[in-house]
Amino acid sequence: MDVFQRLPLDTLKLFFSNVDISLTVRRIEARYAGSGKGRPRYPVRSMLLALLFMRFEAIPSVRKLCRRLEKRRYAREICEFSGDKTPRHTTNASA
Repeated sequence: MDVFQRLPLDTLKLFFSNVDISLTVRRIEARYAGSGKGRPRYPVRSMLLALLFMRFEAIPSVRKLCRRLEKRRYAREICEFSGDKTPRHTTNASA
C-alpha cells in the first residue's frame, strides 16, 4: 500500500467548499482592491484554493497547475473558477 493516497474527488470538493479562508481573502482583497492596475483580477478565494489544490494533488509547478485547471473541469469546480476562464502560469509570476 502506498504511503500517499489521493483523496476521492468528491471528498476533496467537499473539503474545499467548506474550508474557511475568509480572513485571508479579506486581507488580500483589502490590500489590492483599490490599486486599479492591470487586468481584472481572478477571485482571491479561487486563487488561494488553487494553491491548496496544487499541494493536495502534489502538482510540482504553477505551470502544471494552470494546465490542470485549463483541461480539467473538476479542478476548476474545486477551486471555484467560473466557466472555462482560468489563470495562466504567468499570472502568479510577478507581485
